Amino acid sequence: MSSQSPLELPAGWTCVLSVHRAADGTYSGRAELTQRGNQRCLIVETRQRTAEAADALVKARALRFIDEWRQR
Repeated sequence: MSSQSPLELPAGWTCVLSVHRAADGTYSGRAELTQRGNQRCLIVETRQRTAEAADALVKARALRFIDEWRQR
């Protein structure tokens, strides 16, 4: 399942988002972040009660990672 609403990212950044349902009925979200073609981070959030929660949480963490990366 792909993310429903895309992220607004700084120039040069891309993010591939996905949400998956586990056998136990929970959801996990995944965000793969790249900057100018170089992988920077892979974020996985597991055991969320809804797909929307997994999507929102992984997006928030992705944006936080980019903000922190840019402050380095």
